[in-house]
Amino acid sequence: SGAGLPYRLGVEADIDENKQAGWKFNEAELQGIPIRIDVGPRDLDKGEVVLVRRDRADKRSVPLTDVPSVVAAELKSMQREMLERARAFRDASTFVAASYDELKAGIRDGRGFAIAPYCQAAACEAKIKEEKTKWQLINIILSLKKF
Repeated sequence: SGAGLPYRLGVEADIDENKQAGWKFNEAELQGIPIRIDVGPRDLDKGEVVLVRRDRADKRSVPLTDVPSVVAAELKSMQREMLERARAFRDASTFVAASYDELKAGIRDGRGFAIAPYCQAAACEAKIKEEKTKWQLINIILSLKKF
């Protein structure tokens, strides 16, 4: 059902009998399918399927009747966990630069994202952009504080 999700759930069945299971699993991974549901004859005899989350390698058996609610819960959990990991990475990879020289040093040393003062003038922005390409800077977060 997908109750509580901001989108509809979709299901795609790979019933191609010419491809081995491992090939199909790899294909699902390459396509970015977040949850793979494996259904085999023995699983059906037991009235369950095997659920595999893309972001973890763990597998779990789920009763057929619970699949919609479990998938919805797992998708919510995946979203929350991925957001938490992304925020933790951002926070661990962000440094505060009190001056332009500190900003340049942090970028040169590859310390990640920067929070730095910004004079709010086009000339300051142009100078940073010019030097950014020299340093091969990927990301700068500029605060709106004045120098």
